[in-house]
Amino acid sequence: MAESFVFPRAVAPAPWTIPSHASVFTGLYPWENHVHAYRSLSLADSIPTLPERLAPLGYRSLSLSANPFVSPRFGLVRGFDEVAWGGWWEAFLRTPRDRAPNFQHGSTVETPLSQDRTMEWIRDGPLGDVLRSASQQSFRFPFALDAGSRILQRMQFPEVGRTISQTPWIEHELGRWLGERPADQPVFSFLNLTDTHEPYYPDPELTHGLREWWKLTRIRQDHANAVGGQWAPTDEESRRLRELYRQMVRHLDVRLKGIVRALQDSGRWENTLMFVTADHGQSLGEHGMMFHLLRVDEPLLRVPLWMRPPGGGGNGQRARGWASLIDLFPTILQAAGAPSPGLPSAVPLRSLLDQDRPEPVFAMADGIVWDHIRSRFGKDREAVWDRPMIAAYQGSRKVVMTAAGEETQLFDIDADPREERDLWPTSDVAVLDLASRARKVGGLMLQDGTQTVDREVEERLRSWGYI
Repeated sequence: MAESFVFPRAVAPAPWTIPSHASVFTGLYPWENHVHAYRSLSLADSIPTLPERLAPLGYRSLSLSANPFVSPRFGLVRGFDEVAWGGWWEAFLRTPRDRAPNFQHGSTVETPLSQDRTMEWIRDGPLGDVLRSASQQSFRFPFALDAGSRILQRMQFPEVGRTISQTPWIEHELGRWLGERPADQPVFSFLNLTDTHEPYYPDPELTHGLREWWKLTRIRQDHANAVGGQWAPTDEESRRLRELYRQMVRHLDVRLKGIVRALQDSGRWENTLMFVTADHGQSLGEHGMMFHLLRVDEPLLRVPLWMRPPGGGGNGQRARGWASLIDLFPTILQAAGAPSPGLPSAVPLRSLLDQDRPEPVFAMADGIVWDHIRSRFGKDREAVWDRPMIAAYQGSRKVVMTAAGEETQLFDIDADPREERDLWPTSDVAVLDLASRARKVGGLMLQDGTQTVDREVEERLRSWGYI
């Protein structure tokens, strides 16, 4: 952090992976690129992506993602020269493999017909029922999979020692790819790590003894039943979940060192513009919410954002203005010497260092748009949670509004970061203008209509504990 510019007011465009990543790669909000659950979960070919913009400048590009959503299936890696993504099972069974299970040149994937038929047979047959049940139960009983991971690792990799990394192949694949590029070849690399995504396993380096391990792993972590009201952690369970989360954040520090080492070994570190951020936040009980999706609460939208310029030099300077993940797009293009992309909302991050953002920052949440999630909710609870939401930030104020504009709240984020005091009844003219703009954003999102999620998307959502 000491060599970086820090953006303490950074906001994710959405509280989950697909729309947030689409915004990173296009510089557009979800209602501008139409990647959200009220339109489509695949990025349209007509919208240019960041690696496509960089390619004419001579850049070679690489995407390495632990999250299988960031894959060719959703159009999020279009334009990358090489692409690798994690298997769904890697969130549960963690082994120290150094090669990606899915790797391809180019970002367009052709699925063989035989594979389509095999997947259809698995989904529709008894094996699919078994796998769906196992996926759901793994979030209820994470100790079982943690123990299984440890046993499997000891059997297959006895020489490695203790590890808990998800997709540890990312650092190895990055180092290999950088080593194969000529020294004067400009490169763009995107890395996605999911160690802080549930289910959480205790860090073997920080957890000592069977008793401490059992206390941390016996806590259920199933998102669907939590938001559906079938389960809520006790105060003690919430405390331990936070301990697990902090362990995972500390473990990411170790992984970041490995990424920096790969850049140093390839001779590129001093010439690298590097960003560290997250595609969304995580809630651990605030406002009755567990993990992410569905809401625009602060724990879900506020993300870390550091920008280290080539050679360092950020000196830990903290930016003044609100930032959004859409701002990475013009910032990277500006640094590469590309023409201004003429985006409607995104701005280069350097412009926010010593001045306020000229326009508000916005974010959205989809609400409950899939029937298989809605079925877990009682009618009273569904009425509270099934509300597409818009958040608008300007100055110290945050307006939270249903997308259709029926309900509005106002918070002073600086004085009330927990969002406990609704100031809407005392709002002034400036706030009314901010609310009016949020209402327009909500209208744009709702104009896109409601989509039907296909079977493959449903299976991936289920495997990651969303349903």
